[in-house]
Amino acid sequence: MWHKNLNARAERTGAGFAFTVRSMNESGVRGLSVDFNLIGWVCGAIVFGFLWLSFGRLELALLAFLPMACSWVWILGTMHLLDLRFNLVNVILATFIFGQGDDYSIFVTEGLLYEYTYRRPMLASYRRGIVISAVIMFVGMGTLLIARHPALRSLGEITVLGMGCVVLAAALLPPWVFGRLVREDGSRWAMPLTLGGLWRNGQAALCETTLGVALTAYGWWCLAVLHATPKRRARFRKAVHRAVRWAVCRRCGVEVALPDVAGEHREGGELWVVPVRACSDALLLAATSSCCVQVGGNGPWLRGLRRKWLYKAGLLVDSRDATRHEAIRVAAAEGLCPVVWMDEGDDTWQRALRTAADFGLSCRVWRSVGTERVWPTGMAWAERGRVVVGLSERLRPAEAEDCMTAVHVQLQELRDAVARTEALTQAAAATPADFAPAVEATYRYKGITTERSVARVLRAAVSGRDEVWNTLWREAQRAEQVEVRSRGCGAEAMLLALLRPAVRVRCVVPNDDVADVVRGLRLLPENLEVVVETVRA
Repeated sequence: MWHKNLNARAERTGAGFAFTVRSMNESGVRGLSVDFNLIGWVCGAIVFGFLWLSFGRLELALLAFLPMACSWVWILGTMHLLDLRFNLVNVILATFIFGQGDDYSIFVTEGLLYEYTYRRPMLASYRRGIVISAVIMFVGMGTLLIARHPALRSLGEITVLGMGCVVLAAALLPPWVFGRLVREDGSRWAMPLTLGGLWRNGQAALCETTLGVALTAYGWWCLAVLHATPKRRARFRKAVHRAVRWAVCRRCGVEVALPDVAGEHREGGELWVVPVRACSDALLLAATSSCCVQVGGNGPWLRGLRRKWLYKAGLLVDSRDATRHEAIRVAAAEGLCPVVWMDEGDDTWQRALRTAADFGLSCRVWRSVGTERVWPTGMAWAERGRVVVGLSERLRPAEAEDCMTAVHVQLQELRDAVARTEALTQAAAATPADFAPAVEATYRYKGITTERSVARVLRAAVSGRDEVWNTLWREAQRAEQVEVRSRGCGAEAMLLALLRPAVRVRCVVPNDDVADVVRGLRLLPENLEVVVETVRA
């Protein structure tokens, strides 16, 4: 401490300067540390910018940069635990370790993208190269661990520690993150994740949570604090209906077309029949009308706060087979529309129709199309797209001498109504604009050039100004097989095959690489055949 006192006295008098070898080393290390931190941040920003420009997507740039950031945190933490310090000699290795980690993470990311794009093994060869490079580095620089000179020994310690962390981060983190990014274990319509999708669904989750808190408070006030009269229950049911309709229809990137049933005059009650159950149908039914009561909602397809809202509002009634008849009777007596699911049991819909005949209820078929594309894994995550909800005409109770004959007649009418509603709803939801987002999403992370080419072709097809697409569309209306010479890595052929599943689509691509890209797509339909164009001599 004596030299610090002398320095303070010298600064006051201006007569001299006192120093020692240790103080000079400490001063140099402090200055080098400040400059090194600045250089590290600047180099990291430059490397990240080049990664973004090279991969063309922010998600891939973050994926390649993640091992470098994590390995650097591991290095600093382990150095603190082992009481290791940077000095004037080993600090030079920091830039070397950072560069090696950059190369390793880029190699692993390129291998993952190549395997995902072409479905050919490549990552194993990249990993072998990384292991060989790391082993050579460990052997070469690791021998300095037995050096007697402290500076040389510190070089070996920092090299072994830094390269170990870099190799582990590059080998473990990118494959794990990339597997969840592209959702390899998801359903056919579960597309790769993007930052934009995370932002949209995060906004939707925040809005839904806010609505849930508000509905919980309003329901507690109306049904718990105040006396739960039928008028207050009806008011709360309408509030839940409006909240669900707003949450479903106002979701960013999702368009929902609901039938307008608000102004219809009902002569008596109605029984709504849903042929197929999806995880989103419960909320779509609640958004369609505030008068429909879903009978039999005790399955695992609707859980959590959403189920509690519908149950408290009277839009969902838990009932088993023994009490379902009574639940339908109560709903019909209150002027509501009970909803039954045709796939709950072997004779559920038959008993429902007998109940409708007993109470003189007319029947309507409710059908939703597009939910498997928009909500492939449930209501928690939504892809961009459109959902169309169809509602058939009212089927009056059949006139017959006995109840059994009336049920059989109404069953035939119900089957015809299901077929008509299915056809009309599918036709309304089978446009290029409905399937184009899914086709574009299935090409994510297949290369920035491929993604731009696919986006350009799909925009032209959706706009209707592309004569090539218009010709293919007209030919698909009357032919059983259509040949498409692809201009956008098979995007127009896939769009046509999804829109016309009964038509055999033959996609002709220029080379084997493009053919492997198309064959490796998750959304590849069964009626799409991919062939490579033969070059004539």
